[in-house]
Amino acid sequence: MNLEKELYNDTCEDESDETDNDEEYESSELDETEESEDEESEDESEESEEEDEDNDISNDKIIDKPSNSTKNDMDLLLDLDFTSVSMGIVNSKWKRASAMASSMNSYEILSFNQTGNLSIKAIFTRSPSLFSNTMVSIDLEIFSSSIDDNSKINLEPIDDAKNTSGPINVNILSKTIHKANIGINFENPVKVSKWKCIWEHEGKKNEFIVEISPPLGEQVEAIEISKVQFDSEASKLTGMYYNKVPVNLGEWTSLDIYHQCNCKLVLGTNDYFAAETIANKQLLLLKFDVNEKNVEVFSENVLFGNLFSSYIQTWKNDSK
Repeated sequence: MNLEKELYNDTCEDESDETDNDEEYESSELDETEESEDEESEDESEESEEEDEDNDISNDKIIDKPSNSTKNDMDLLLDLDFTSVSMGIVNSKWKRASAMASSMNSYEILSFNQTGNLSIKAIFTRSPSLFSNTMVSIDLEIFSSSIDDNSKINLEPIDDAKNTSGPINVNILSKTIHKANIGINFENPVKVSKWKCIWEHEGKKNEFIVEISPPLGEQVEAIEISKVQFDSEASKLTGMYYNKVPVNLGEWTSLDIYHQCNCKLVLGTNDYFAAETIANKQLLLLKFDVNEKNVEVFSENVLFGNLFSSYIQTWKNDSK
């Protein structure tokens, strides 16, 4: 009995040991499984964080792109030079007035006698120039009597191009008048603007030199001024700035004067006229005295005033 009891106890102990071992093994496997799951969870979390970081970087890039693009565009805009190619602007203390009458004259600067089939006339528009407020606006009327419809005219300033609107090109398509507008800053009353005219027609190329010089009456623009201002400014223009021209214009009207000079009658008067030079915005005041048969000239530009006084003396020879 004792022997059987001992064997039974040993067997129970062995079974207990095996059970304990099985439990330890299962517990170990469970721990390993949990650790594996934790590692996988950590790996997935790290991968998720990396993906989030990548997405953030990607989003940052997407957001930055417009910013960089905008910055580049702004840099380009800042680098651009918007300075006008045309000449500088001269400010005037006086308000420019519309021309009271158009010029009645056109001036042929290239004739059929010179070219055979080509004629160019200059007309001073008295309108503000589109190129600069210091330039005289000039319409060119170009006419070719040639039957060749493929001729071309090129006009370019020979020198002092900066004081002009630049070269122009005109295609002659038919036997009609073709028009083009140019601007010239004459700077002083005796300046002559020289241009080269290249005429391509019938397979040939001809060159001519043309000169443009406006009358003094086309080198000024009408201004708004009151009688009080007129008298005040005239009182300052004495000595070399003043001339009295003996001339009998008793039968002339304001319109007759407007045709000769781009000026304006001062409001409230019958014989005060005001203008300023286009190039330099210098005052020109005219006071007509019919009874004394003279014209008083007040000019901020001494040379212009002297030349204009001589110009007035030619008016009496013009038929009205």
